[in-house]
Amino acid sequence: MNTKTETIQNKVRALINLIHKNSLFIEKLNKLIALQDLGESTLDHSQSLATDEDVAQLRIGFENDSTIIVKAHKKSPIPYDCRQLGFRDQYTKTWRFFTDILTNHDHTFDFGVAYFFPDGTRKNRIKSKDYAARWKLVHELNCKLLSFFMKEYGWKFPNGYKLYQKSDRGNSERKFKFQIDPPSSEASFIPSATRESVEAHYFQLDENDLIQEIKNLTNDHVIVHGEAPDNLVTAFEVGKEKFDWTEGSMKGVLQF
Repeated sequence: MNTKTETIQNKVRALINLIHKNSLFIEKLNKLIALQDLGESTLDHSQSLATDEDVAQLRIGFENDSTIIVKAHKKSPIPYDCRQLGFRDQYTKTWRFFTDILTNHDHTFDFGVAYFFPDGTRKNRIKSKDYAARWKLVHELNCKLLSFFMKEYGWKFPNGYKLYQKSDRGNSERKFKFQIDPPSSEASFIPSATRESVEAHYFQLDENDLIQEIKNLTNDHVIVHGEAPDNLVTAFEVGKEKFDWTEGSMKGVLQF
């Protein structure tokens, strides 16, 4: 075998070895990519799917009319403007509903009563016009908060997930699954009100909100020797004048 032929064969062997090595490299690379894809898929489903425990570690507090403070687990508190949570401005009804929950004494809310019973029995019922509106309000707030948590923390939620649950009282009240910090003393300070100002406030409420106010009053105060708190009496007087409540319908409100 002459030198020229031997040189050609060596080049061919080298080329075959190179092709073989490249094939092994490509095979290993493909396996690594497959393993990486598998790992990423596992990560998406096991770590970013939010649970009630994840939500329960969040702390949210009222800062001012347009801002809340959110503290995630092991992270510093961060202020967020209402627009960062997807609200048009601080005057939207849903945002005000949310801040009202953050600042009320027990941080609960209610869908209200679905039906009224004018004669005090359950045979004749009238559907509350505010019930559907309140449900829509809660649904919109739930969707906006879910969207914010998904964007901010990369969480994924099961379809139909609700950030709220029944309150500890066991009635129709609901509370959020995350923790709510009390507002600052300046924000929560409410000066003593005159009867005229209380009455004016109640007249601004819709029927469902007035019923909720009455429920809060009956939970906060004990009626002694048949004497109800002044604000409770005022609330019923407004209901009678503004919404034509009868004695039967007022009894129905107290029964819920």
